[in-house]
Amino acid sequence: MVLIRYKPTISFSIEHRKRKRKIEIDTFFLGVMLGAASIVLFNIISYERAVVSILGNTQLSPLGVVFLFFSMVFMSIFMEECGVFEYAARRALVFAGNSGKKLFFSLYATISILTIFTSNDILILTFTPFIYYFAKHAKVDPKPYFFAEFFAANTWSMFFSVGNTTNLIVTSAVGISFWDYFGVMFFPTIAAGIVNALITYYLFRDTIKGRITAAKVNPTKAIQNRVGAVVGTAILGLCILTISIAPFFDLDIWTTSVVFAVLLLVFILGQNLYHRWKGEKLQSLRALLVKIPWLIIPFLLSLFILVEALEEQGISAVVGGSLAKIGMGIPALIVFVYGVASTLMANVVNNISMAVAFVPMLTQLHGVALLAASYATVIGSNLGANLTPIGALAGIMWMSLLKHYGYTLSFKEFVKYGAVVTLGSLIAALSVLAIEFAIVF
Repeated sequence: MVLIRYKPTISFSIEHRKRKRKIEIDTFFLGVMLGAASIVLFNIISYERAVVSILGNTQLSPLGVVFLFFSMVFMSIFMEECGVFEYAARRALVFAGNSGKKLFFSLYATISILTIFTSNDILILTFTPFIYYFAKHAKVDPKPYFFAEFFAANTWSMFFSVGNTTNLIVTSAVGISFWDYFGVMFFPTIAAGIVNALITYYLFRDTIKGRITAAKVNPTKAIQNRVGAVVGTAILGLCILTISIAPFFDLDIWTTSVVFAVLLLVFILGQNLYHRWKGEKLQSLRALLVKIPWLIIPFLLSLFILVEALEEQGISAVVGGSLAKIGMGIPALIVFVYGVASTLMANVVNNISMAVAFVPMLTQLHGVALLAASYATVIGSNLGANLTPIGALAGIMWMSLLKHYGYTLSFKEFVKYGAVVTLGSLIAALSVLAIEFAIVF
C-alpha cells in the first residue's frame, strides 16, 4: 500500500494574457494510481484480473461503492450550498448564548446529528470556516471547537452503513444489510460518541468554561435557497429511508441512491431554468459539481487493484491468518484484535486503503467470527481517523484548510489530543461491541 502525503496538493503558476494564475492539483491519488498501473504493467496481476477487481464480484462491487458514495456526497453538497448546514450551526450559536460550555456541546450535537444523515467529510470542510469566523467574532480560542467538529464527524459517521466510504466497503464485501448494521452499531456508536464528547471537553475545559460574546446571528439568513433546502432535505431523507428498506425488496442500495441523486439533479436543472426564465440568478450546477471530490474515483479503483495484487501474492492470507490466530475464534477477542489492528493500520495507509485491504482478510473468516471482525474493522476505520491527521483524507484536507485560515496545527499537537480521544472512544465502542457478541450472538 502507499502512504498518503501530508500535503495533498502541488502548486504551479501559468501566465495567460500577462496575468499569472495559480493552479493547485490534488496529489493524494497519484501514488496509489501509479502503483496500480505498475502492477498491471509488470504483469504482477493480469489485465483481466485488474478489470475484475474494479468491476467487482459476488463479494464486493467497487463501482457500486463509488456510485453510492458520490450520490450521497452530491446530495450533501447541495444541502450545504443551500445553507442547511450553516442554518443548523447558527441555531447552535443562538442556543448557546454566551456560554462556552453550552456552545461546545450544542455544536458537538449539531455536527453529530448532521453527520449521521449526510457526509462526515463534507461537514468537516464546511464547518471549519464557520467555526473560524464565529470564534474570531466572539473573541474565543477556536481550537476546542475545531477538534469537537473533527472528532464528532469521524465518530458519528459509523452510525449508519452509508455514513462513511469505509463502512460501505466492509458491509458490501461481507453482505451486511442496512438494518443488521444499524442494530449492531447503534450502541457502540452511542458509547463512542458520549466518551468522545466528554474527553474532548475535559481536555479543553479551561478554555471552554469562560463566557463568550454572544453571537448576533439570524439563522434564517443562512438559507440561500429556501425551496432547494426543503426539497434537498426531503430527497435525502427519503433516500436514507428507501435504502433502509431496500433489502426487503431485493434492491441494490447504490441503485437506490443514484435514483434519488438523479431526482435531485432534475430538480436543480428545473429550478435553474425557472430562475433563468424569470431573469434571476441562481448558483449554477457547474459550481455545485466542482465541489465534488472526483479524484476519489481513481484513488478508490486503484486501491482495489493493489489489494487484488496483495491477495494474488498471498500477503492478505498471511496477515489475515495471523489476526485470526490471535483472535483464537473468540468473538469478543476478535473484536479487539481487528478493532485495534484496523485503527493502527488506518494511520499507516489511510482508512479507505485499510478498509479495502482488510476485505480479503475478513472474508477468510466465517459465521460469527466474520461479523465480529467486520464490525470491529468499521469502528477502527472511523475512529482511527481521529488518531493522526493522515488517518483519513478528511484529516489531510482539514489541516490544509486550517493553515489557509492562518491557524497552524502541528502533527504533534494533533496526536496529543487525538491519541487520548481515540483511545477512550475506541475502548468504549469495542467494549460495547464485544458485550453484544458475548450476549446476542
